[in-house]
Amino acid sequence: MPTNTKSEKNNMRTKKKKPFLPVVITVCFYAVVVFTIPAVNDIRANRIVHELTEYHTPPNSKVVEMCAYSGKLIGNGDGMDYFGAILIKCDAEFDEVKQNYANSGFSVEKQESRLIEQLDKKTYFKTNITGGNYYIVYKLKWAENPLFWVFDLRGA
Repeated sequence: MPTNTKSEKNNMRTKKKKPFLPVVITVCFYAVVVFTIPAVNDIRANRIVHELTEYHTPPNSKVVEMCAYSGKLIGNGDGMDYFGAILIKCDAEFDEVKQNYANSGFSVEKQESRLIEQLDKKTYFKTNITGGNYYIVYKLKWAENPLFWVFDLRGA
């Protein structure tokens, strides 16, 4: 019956430990990706809100509320959408507000309820909208790189 020497036992132990390191590296890599990509998507949606707030608002208007969402917001299938919006209260008429944002790349619509109708999933403003002259100014974008929805479950 052959006996293993001490050096043979040490060699066998190190051979058994080698697969452990690649597994740990792989798990750490996926953990970083799974936690980082959703944060990056949220940052992209918040950038839209920042763009909206940096743009000049119509005279006698006030930004009442801001919101940013990322995920599969419209349509079916896979994909990551970014939505940023501001709710403004303004003394101006709709045509004047729309003209103010005409060349900005933002969309403007009259807002008559708390429901954000531009999104498929039911999403609401916190502000109680009573009376007139509330407008939603928004921008909707989508991720062109599949990496940003494959590793974020909200885009699947």
